[in-house]
Amino acid sequence: MLKVTSSPHIRAQENTRYLMRWVLIALAPSALYSVYLIGTNALSVILVSVLSCLGVEVIWHNLRDGKHVSRTWWELVFLLAIPLLGMVPALGAFVQWIECVAILVVLWFEREHRFDGSAAVTGLLLAMVLPPMIPWWVPFFGAILAIAIGKEIFGGLGYNVFNPALVARAALLISWPRYLTAGWFKPVVDASTSATPLVLFKNRLGAEVSAVYGPLLFSNTGGCIGEVSAFLLLLGGLVLAWKKVIHVEIPLAYLGTMAVFAALAHNDPIFHLLAGGAMLGAWFMATDYVTSPLTTKGRILFGVGCGFITMLLRLYGKAPEGVTYAILFMNMLTPLIDRSLRPRVYGHIAKPVRGGK
Repeated sequence: MLKVTSSPHIRAQENTRYLMRWVLIALAPSALYSVYLIGTNALSVILVSVLSCLGVEVIWHNLRDGKHVSRTWWELVFLLAIPLLGMVPALGAFVQWIECVAILVVLWFEREHRFDGSAAVTGLLLAMVLPPMIPWWVPFFGAILAIAIGKEIFGGLGYNVFNPALVARAALLISWPRYLTAGWFKPVVDASTSATPLVLFKNRLGAEVSAVYGPLLFSNTGGCIGEVSAFLLLLGGLVLAWKKVIHVEIPLAYLGTMAVFAALAHNDPIFHLLAGGAMLGAWFMATDYVTSPLTTKGRILFGVGCGFITMLLRLYGKAPEGVTYAILFMNMLTPLIDRSLRPRVYGHIAKPVRGGK
């Protein structure tokens, strides 16, 4: 029988859960390897960040939709009050685990909530851009900022203007710069100082950059949790491209622009591609569907802009890294890029307006 319906007539089988699942799979090797290299510090940051994002999402949705409002308010007060236990000397080291257990209890009570995986991805990405030695309450409040301020306040998934994890990182960097710019393990460049390879490069300290290609690819502990292995991040990005979860135009334009800029500035392009958050930002953050352009030309322009601003900040800014602010700045320009590079409607030719009619 003929079935008459409105468009679209061809629908993809992939949904949000499918896409978020593959992002988590692609990030898993790097996250697990960081736990292997760094230890329980990395595990603590990852667990607190992911669980907190899931808990904040449930609480926000309940209050927004008017579901279990009384119970939800008690859950919110309960979770926010637990960090105060850290003031008790005997409980200081265990408060983070108490918080994790408390969030799991809340998630069990709210198990009927439909999780699409986006909050878990945001939590893992947030953890990957934080130092491993950071106090546990920093990723906890970062998760609140990422979900509540970075995503839900705009209307939820699909409406946020900026990448939520980077919004949280930028806010945390402004609020507690001492924690965000310290807490590194000993770097692979110079074992006598505690700084990231980019800091050593900017201050002209440590070994030659060509001597750290191998460690930056496989075993860098001098940086954020997500910087332990550029190779695993690249592998995860290629998996996402193979599964067509992301568009390759953005990471290729991003990394290509960084390499060209570095070469023109007489810097080592390979070092800049491997060090810092370049791989994580290019493959996993700049490619976010919601905050990146829709057209191919727009995605290329977006990637070029991210790469250019990243290198501009790295080489001529005060801070050694520029990935966070580069992506956030281009997120802000995404609506303008989409509007400017909007493709012509098939079969339609715009007529020039004359005489104001």
